[in-house]
Amino acid sequence: MQVKALHPGSHETKIFSKVDRAENVPEDYTDSWNPFASLNLVRSDPALTAEVMFRTVTDGDTKKVHYYSGPDGEAIPRMMQLLGQNWYLEELSARNRGQATALWDALMPTPVKAAE
Repeated sequence: MQVKALHPGSHETKIFSKVDRAENVPEDYTDSWNPFASLNLVRSDPALTAEVMFRTVTDGDTKKVHYYSGPDGEAIPRMMQLLGQNWYLEELSARNRGQATALWDALMPTPVKAAE
């Protein structure tokens, strides 16, 4: 048995819009959710991830475990190598709070807009 992991970047999906939002959400939750929800408004075409998924299961590479899709997804291993895991996670956390640093903005590419 082989186990492989696909790490997609931000891609066009209905995952956040297909469910009903709760009413009367406590402000503590909306204060953190709203900045996160406004991030990455440009998302990659899901076909990019589908192509990588196909390659993941058909390439025959028994030594490769991690696969990445989309420009932002593909940048993750490079950023982790440059910054180290702890610093990378600090930068990612700041970005998820809507407080991306200039370093994050310089290193992390923007996804390519999906065709409409």
